[in-house]
Amino acid sequence: MSDRFGSGSPAAAGFRPEVEGLRAVAALLVAAYHVWLGRVSGGVDVFFVISGYLITDSLLRQAERDGRLDIGAFWMRLVRRLAPGAFLVLAAVTLGSALILPQVRWFETASEILAAALYVENWRLALNAVDYLARETPPSPVQHYWALSVQAQFYLLWPFLAIVAFALSRRLGTDRRRVLATVIGAVLSASLAYSILITGHDQPWAYFDSFARLWEFCLGALLAAIAVKRVPQLTAAIAGWAALAAIISCGLIFRAADSFPGLAALWPTIAAAVLLTVGSAGGRNGVHVLLASRPMVALGGVSYHLYLWHWPILIFWLADRDVAVPTDFEGMLIIAAAVALAFLTTRLELPLRRRRIGSDRALLASVGIAVLVVVALHAFVGNSVSREGASVGTRNYPGAAARAPGAETASLPDVPLLPTPIGARRDVPRLYDEDCYQKLGEAELTSCDYGTQVEPAAVIVLVGGSHSAHYLPAFEALAGERRWKIVTLTKSACRWDAEPVDYKDQACIVWNRRVTQRIIELKPALVVTTANVAGNSDVPRGFIVQWKQVAAAGIPILAIRDNPTFPFDVPECVERHGAKAAECSVARSAVLSEASPEATLSDPLAGVTFADLSRYFCDDVSCPPAYGNVLIYRDRGHLTASYARTLAPFLGERIDKILRRTPGPSTAP
Repeated sequence: MSDRFGSGSPAAAGFRPEVEGLRAVAALLVAAYHVWLGRVSGGVDVFFVISGYLITDSLLRQAERDGRLDIGAFWMRLVRRLAPGAFLVLAAVTLGSALILPQVRWFETASEILAAALYVENWRLALNAVDYLARETPPSPVQHYWALSVQAQFYLLWPFLAIVAFALSRRLGTDRRRVLATVIGAVLSASLAYSILITGHDQPWAYFDSFARLWEFCLGALLAAIAVKRVPQLTAAIAGWAALAAIISCGLIFRAADSFPGLAALWPTIAAAVLLTVGSAGGRNGVHVLLASRPMVALGGVSYHLYLWHWPILIFWLADRDVAVPTDFEGMLIIAAAVALAFLTTRLELPLRRRRIGSDRALLASVGIAVLVVVALHAFVGNSVSREGASVGTRNYPGAAARAPGAETASLPDVPLLPTPIGARRDVPRLYDEDCYQKLGEAELTSCDYGTQVEPAAVIVLVGGSHSAHYLPAFEALAGERRWKIVTLTKSACRWDAEPVDYKDQACIVWNRRVTQRIIELKPALVVTTANVAGNSDVPRGFIVQWKQVAAAGIPILAIRDNPTFPFDVPECVERHGAKAAECSVARSAVLSEASPEATLSDPLAGVTFADLSRYFCDDVSCPPAYGNVLIYRDRGHLTASYARTLAPFLGERIDKILRRTPGPSTAP
């Protein structure tokens, strides 16, 4: 049995055909659920249990045979067996990305290819999971390498833990398996407890956290250490089929990925542990009759490469067809192509695995060169994507001014958009680079000051989520003209809402209590926030609760109607079809309610002024991706910093009127 994703070394407990079949089931589940259902299958969790079992059994057998562990040889076997396929797919993905993916995705894809090559893709995705802007980007063709990264990190750690356990057994004069089982049990308990805790607190991070996944490997490792005796035939038959049914049904029972990897992951992992335990003990009615069949064993032998190939083929297919999901027939073609490539890749690898060509040093050098190539690619793409927008507001790039009453748009020259679609992703307010924006899972207030710092004419607080933060470039422009001080109090995926009960980020509730109190303490001349959520014109009740508290303290509020959110990625569409293409515009009625937020209120709110900027996003019929040669959106619904800057005059008019009505603008620090 090969040292592959979800497997161990050739010395691991001999050849167990039913384990190969289990790997085939796991790989097919992962592929099928990705292609047709778009959700978690539990297959990766099964792989982790198998991996822990076989690798631990391999280490135990080596220690019993040689009296010691050769970690260098252990790692070299893993590199020889895992790296060629992984880097071959990365090379194919690099080429496919250049040929198929829109340039808008190149920088993020290059970043993820680099992370995958260094086996840290899980940590990159964990950071992206708490980065609201990164969560808005489409999945990359190497996103599935997160599981390989977790596995590689386990392989890096596990021999050292085994060495410690074996040394402890010698010192105590105790059986090494018993000591190892005790150590594994302790690690399993700690990791499972952490997994349950972090999944409840910050599930997006937990999903990719190696420490939250470690217990899954430990479960398989514990089975190898305790060496369970043969299970009675009837019990093995019943338990085996029940466990297989549990694995297959996991993705149907747990319909959302946001329950993993905590308690929900016990379902597929315990089922996998049961199958590893019963093995072939079920007799002629046992589950091994299916799992150890020739087709299942053959498919299990290429399961690693099937896992590697299925995801990029799916992503490239969807990108090339410009669709969100494949048809049933297309899905079958995608899986068939992945299976064919898996068999081909395995066949090509056989000489290397048998050490008939090259040497270990040559292989390591090849891997090192591959990593350097990926690093160079990332640097090249990164340097080609620059921030833009310096020319907005000029005659050629009026942006929102092209929608002002009486504006002459017929004379606008036909020039390239600013920012370009490829530059739009990084055309963001500078508060993101300056760490002035609170992340998911964090409740502490993060605040930064912009504009005039010494004796400002007025202090204005910008509060809320990303749809408040994306107006900062407009306020910075106004602050320079009017000597304002702008204070930001913003947080990822967390609007200024006293009742954020439906938010996945529970820290948002605490943050909301703190931010309102902070605003009252600041006593600014004005608070600016969003008035509603996307196309829904109703003002959430929790918004009103917050506004009333602040208004009662004598602080006026400007509530801006939220901009439209598109059903597709705008820069990608513009790159494919052009800014004037009908495919890149949406009907106004589809993304904006007819009534304004203010009109939905039964009674006026004292101290609250509403601003409706819809004319700068839509005309009477449709909402285009650009106005005045400036691209409006950097994804589906966040404004580019360039376009936000061109909104400054129109926001300034409204704010000036509010401040003139205020007895005296605050100059609070």
